[in-house]
Amino acid sequence: MPLTRPLSALVCAAALTPSAFSQSFSIPDFSTTSSLALVGDANVTGSALRPTQPAQLETGAGWYDQAVNVTGGFDTQFDFRITSGPTRGQGFAFVVQKNGTNGIGQGGIYLGYGEGTLLLPDLTAMAIEVDTQQNPSEIGDLSNNEISIQIGSELFPANGPGFVAGATAPFDLADGQRHTMRVRYDVVGRIDVFVDDLTTPLVSVDHDLDGPFYENQVATPFYVPEGSAFVGFTGSTGTDTQTVDIKDWSFTSQPLAPACAAGSAGAQNVLSAEYFIGFDPAVFSGFGPTPALRRLTLPSFEPFEIIVDAPDGTTSAPYALFAQLGRADGTTTLPTGFGDFCFTPVAPFSIGPGVAPVRISIPPGLPLLGEITLQGLTDLDPSGSTQLVTTNAVALRFVPLPALTVVEIQTDHGGPEPITTVIGSGFSELATVTVGGVPAQIDDVTLWNLSFVRPAGTPCDTPFVIQNPNGDSYTGLANPTPVIQNVLPSPLSTAGNELASIGGDFLDEVNSVTVDGIATTFNAVSPGAMFFVTPALPAGPATLQLTTFGGCTITHPIVYQ
Repeated sequence: MPLTRPLSALVCAAALTPSAFSQSFSIPDFSTTSSLALVGDANVTGSALRPTQPAQLETGAGWYDQAVNVTGGFDTQFDFRITSGPTRGQGFAFVVQKNGTNGIGQGGIYLGYGEGTLLLPDLTAMAIEVDTQQNPSEIGDLSNNEISIQIGSELFPANGPGFVAGATAPFDLADGQRHTMRVRYDVVGRIDVFVDDLTTPLVSVDHDLDGPFYENQVATPFYVPEGSAFVGFTGSTGTDTQTVDIKDWSFTSQPLAPACAAGSAGAQNVLSAEYFIGFDPAVFSGFGPTPALRRLTLPSFEPFEIIVDAPDGTTSAPYALFAQLGRADGTTTLPTGFGDFCFTPVAPFSIGPGVAPVRISIPPGLPLLGEITLQGLTDLDPSGSTQLVTTNAVALRFVPLPALTVVEIQTDHGGPEPITTVIGSGFSELATVTVGGVPAQIDDVTLWNLSFVRPAGTPCDTPFVIQNPNGDSYTGLANPTPVIQNVLPSPLSTAGNELASIGGDFLDEVNSVTVDGIATTFNAVSPGAMFFVTPALPAGPATLQLTTFGGCTITHPIVYQ
């Protein structure tokens, strides 16, 4: 079946499958623990859940004993009361995690979910912290009365990649009074946290639990391609004690997918896609027993493939793809004699040969932003009587490429020409590199790094420029001259054979170290640090000289005594 207009789309490897039901539970008090899994020092005292007891060095967790849908959206509410001892304790956290009902992390400043050990692996989690002790030296807490959203596999500093949002509460969270917290995650990927005022959020942030892997630049990201996760509370006391009582708890989640998203072709995912950047496939399927209709988010301008499989039991089949701007959430469906569409199809997209199985390569360079839903038609019996069915639906969201960020530059001098690798994030498949204004050959590119060939004979300190198609750029130095900031110890011993250190920059480019013309052994451990063995010299001044593979030289005065 022919298709009639061009498609521009960008997706991670995935396909969407049948609707999972909505879930809800309400625990008016914790006088029974039949629906809880208690871990570590957590227990129920009276009718309250206590993640920890009012004692030192306590760590505990209490989880709802079944996984619940989260990526379709959820709304949870609970009352808590924190009573401090002579000094304020650490607090507690509401946690969404995938490790199961035995999950628990370290205590102390890590609140029972972060910074794992061999015996207590950290929880890959999203945590809403109620933090009542400030630990700025270790983790950069904003205050001793803080609500924050942490995402990742560890608790990161406030100015680090795991911290995504936070605020100081307008009242004392540990005043011994009953307070109400509400955490809402909606299907468009927004987290809102309310405390007492249940209409105006205290903390809000955009974060997609479906993915993507780069959103918010989380070092070890937390996303839930399976659609469901475990929810509950963790806490710790450290060397200061307090009593945390969770008084009640309610939770409601939305279906992971509208029923129409399953299609009528059976359990098979006929429609899917893959995203590649350079030689590094970014494949995020990870489907569990109840896969979710999820928003698949990847950067604009990048290449990808649309995949249409032949239905089970057939070797090939015709297909037609349809699209709707925006996400089809199931509120409007079109029943037909061959299955339900999640939207009203108007005209098919003209893409690919029209016969499955096929992988349709979409080239890079499409400046897409916004959201689209795809669904198709195919034939279960192409060789006999026509039996049209709907495919599964796929929701796509296109976002700008993450900001081009560089954290390190390395150069490999093992080949005929040096290969420079720039490490960071936000590199486009369409990025260009110039060295001294001349286009350079790109050796490899992924979202996280870009490698290019540095032409032999490049003059010292020649600028190179990485340019993304969205306008982001980075300028660095090709064949840089080393920088020496310090040499230790100082003075050096006249006996020689002493291990000395050099601090500076571009030291990994060094190929030769001499002291007053005497060659020495050396080891560059990073761009900023290297060591060399001193020769024996008489007391007085001497000259340290570094020379790079590219012939760039710097000298630095040193003293022997």
